[in-house]
Amino acid sequence: MKYVTRTISKIAVMTIVILSQIISCTTRPTSPMTNIYEEVVNPDYKDIFMSIKQKIISDVENGTIPSVSISVAKDGKVIWQEAFGWADKTEKRAATPATIYSLASLSKPLTATGIMVLAEKGKIDLNESVEKYISPLTLKSYIYDSKKVTVKHLLNHTSGLPTHFNYFYADEEASPPSFKETLDRYGFIINEPGTSFRYSNLGYGILGFIISKISQMPFSSFMEKEVFIPLGMKRTTFNIESYNGKDIATKYDSKGNALDLQCDTPAAGSAYSTSADLMRFAFHVLGNRIEGSKSVLSENSIKRMISEHSESSKYPYSKNTYYCLGFFFRQHKGFREIWHEGGWDGASTLLKIIPEENIAVVTLINTFNSQYVTQITDKIIAAMIGSNKFEEQASGAVSKPSEKTIPDELLGTWKGEIKTHEGSIPILMNFAPDGKISVATGDQIESAKTNWSQLYLIESTASSIFGAFDGKIPTTDTKRYPHSVLL
Repeated sequence: MKYVTRTISKIAVMTIVILSQIISCTTRPTSPMTNIYEEVVNPDYKDIFMSIKQKIISDVENGTIPSVSISVAKDGKVIWQEAFGWADKTEKRAATPATIYSLASLSKPLTATGIMVLAEKGKIDLNESVEKYISPLTLKSYIYDSKKVTVKHLLNHTSGLPTHFNYFYADEEASPPSFKETLDRYGFIINEPGTSFRYSNLGYGILGFIISKISQMPFSSFMEKEVFIPLGMKRTTFNIESYNGKDIATKYDSKGNALDLQCDTPAAGSAYSTSADLMRFAFHVLGNRIEGSKSVLSENSIKRMISEHSESSKYPYSKNTYYCLGFFFRQHKGFREIWHEGGWDGASTLLKIIPEENIAVVTLINTFNSQYVTQITDKIIAAMIGSNKFEEQASGAVSKPSEKTIPDELLGTWKGEIKTHEGSIPILMNFAPDGKISVATGDQIESAKTNWSQLYLIESTASSIFGAFDGKIPTTDTKRYPHSVLL
């Protein structure tokens, strides 16, 4: 199969600092299932899902999505499980509930489960310094004490590590570096550990390394032995390269071209699974006992994963939303929503759980369209419990920040540098009284007239700013594709 690379890719994110300034998990009765990958349409729910099904069929036919696989459960029973469209358009291979999809960041709750398994066995302490478990490797910082970063900080994205994307496509010569190389290049703490949320793929990459080092097993093998096999997730893996099955959904870009890619933080986004397998994982979270599934965690550990949060783990881009120990958490209109989504080139995924209603929904597609999977998932939930009770919303959607006044002490032009593993790059930042922030780096500064780029402000605090601008970071990693810069 010929793979086509997207022209614009999310590449190694460089983040710098230049200005210092409950749910009860009651175990429920066992639900018998025969073939967990079979299609299911409960007649009691057929009519309420009909309009959603018709929309999906229409979207597949008009090319909005190549395929979608859905699994819906209520009170420990699957009530709708069906797939639509093509797992592979060229081969005319239809998607089924057994089709395996790339999960992208929906991998994170699985990795978090692996960490909690080790914690229950006394192999790791969530409150212990990460450096105890990755030694002789270390984290680094120009400002903060990296030894303060704990395992729990990695789980809830409060470690102070940057976001980090580094994708490698099948049609290019470059391949993912070793974990040691990735950590050496990008393992810098840029916020005070434990004080604020910063979603970090690198943090979950470190968790995967810890699992492998402590268990003395390859990460994918540990996850298979300790999580997937006990839960009966027979078609779930972190090692798709060695998977012998043929029923894997081909990834497609926005133009319908087939593609394939890897990242250098496998534990953060390299899992593959089916909607049916992920429903078994959801049953485990809800405390629903399923035939052929053995719980891998205590009720207390599961409770911590889906409810333990603090102000420091508050998600800044969605109201009343926090990140727990592997899941997003939101209290809204009397409901607790527990979820995680995933998205990268060729995949968008979402698992959402409503504990009070004992509802779980899985939606997987083989192209990037996070808005679509959120829309379908929330329409399903609203159809089950009433749109007047459940408000459809974009899970974790990034909203434009409110206008913020720049402190007087920041006004003017500041000079600094971006430090990379291949050297330093000069940077200028101008803070204007009207709130505009302009940035220039490298060649933009060296030209006769500074060529400024506008910074899109995503978040600001008393001591830091976070935003994106059009610029170039001329390192080996970033020169591979056109890119923007997160600062």
